[in-house]
Amino acid sequence: MGNSKSKACAPKLDTAKKTGVLNISNAQLTNKSSLWASETFLALSSKLKVLDLTSNELVAVPNQISSFIGLKTLNIASCNIASGPDLNGLSALGSLDLAHNALEAGSLFALPTTVKKLKLQHNQFVEFPVSITNLIHLTELNLSSNKITSIDGIGALLGLVELLMDDNLILAIPSEIGNLHKLRMISLERNRLVGYNTQPGVPQCLPKEMFESTVVISISLKGNLELTKKDVAKFDGVDVFMNRRKDSKDRNLSGGAMDDFEVFGIE
Repeated sequence: MGNSKSKACAPKLDTAKKTGVLNISNAQLTNKSSLWASETFLALSSKLKVLDLTSNELVAVPNQISSFIGLKTLNIASCNIASGPDLNGLSALGSLDLAHNALEAGSLFALPTTVKKLKLQHNQFVEFPVSITNLIHLTELNLSSNKITSIDGIGALLGLVELLMDDNLILAIPSEIGNLHKLRMISLERNRLVGYNTQPGVPQCLPKEMFESTVVISISLKGNLELTKKDVAKFDGVDVFMNRRKDSKDRNLSGGAMDDFEVFGIE
């Protein structure tokens, strides 16, 4: 980043000292920009609470970010990020946005266990990133618009409440999802889930543990072309899910009627 860019960022850096919030999105920053090594920027390491670097020209999370121990929210979406430093030291971090980047399961860097909300949609994952299974406080996970075929490992995320897996290549959900006793919403739109299979030994694509062992009240399945509501009606455990919706006091649930199979958003 040239001097003119440095001067343009200066007022924002000065303001961030007081507010704890720094938004330098769409600033044409690269990993070689002088900002990262500037004394003014580094002086914010213990004061900054929110940092937004969305839509810059980075290919890696700047190493200096790992020392910003006060960060609670970090947005690095749409930067073509493919790697980064170990962020375990960011012990206050609760929300991390890494959407619209170039991350793969093997390139996802270490994250602190404090993260509660994680956005990883529109990356290059072809398998579930098991490196996030240590995030014991994670409540919201978005892995939509990748090329994931299996979510084996999901059962370790015991605090998960919302799971978004739209626009992937998932054929079936593993029974370990039943470990997620706090799970209330799961979206699996436009995947490759198949209808009820009567062949012995072949499990249903949505396991009974998902219906019976979680507290799910919202399941979206639209766009799975080989799955119909008649198929879902045959699944073991689905009656438990339907009864739970009927008993719910929340009448603002999305996804259709409370008492019929249109709730899944499929034909």
